Order: sequence, then C-alpha cells, then structure tokens
Amino acid sequence: MADFWHTLFGRSQRSQQTAEIATQMKSQTSAEVRKVETRAEALIAELERARQKKKGEKQ
Repeated sequence: MADFWHTLFGRSQRSQQTAEIATQMKSQTSAEVRKVETRAEALIAELERARQKKKGEKQ
C-alpha cells in the first residue's frame, strides 16, 4: 500500500511541476507576443508617416 501512495504522490507532484512550467511558458509567450505587437504597431506607424510624406511631396 505504501508503494501506491508513493506512486500517487509522485505523479501528483510531477503534474503540479508540469503545470507550473506550462504557466511560466505561457506568460513568457504572452510577453513575447506583446513585444512583437508593439514593434508591428511602430512599423505600421512609420510606414504611414512615410506614405503621408510621399503624398505631400507629390502635390
């Protein structure tokens, strides 16, 4: 019976560790996504400014 509880506890502990690692990876991924989104927004704004400048030069 001791082996049963030892095995069960070991699985529970590994499961908890796996969940913690998954949570860490998820938050890291979210931070990376926000970073990419911010950079994309900056590039879009830069492109729009360049278009407006080019449009002003044509007129």
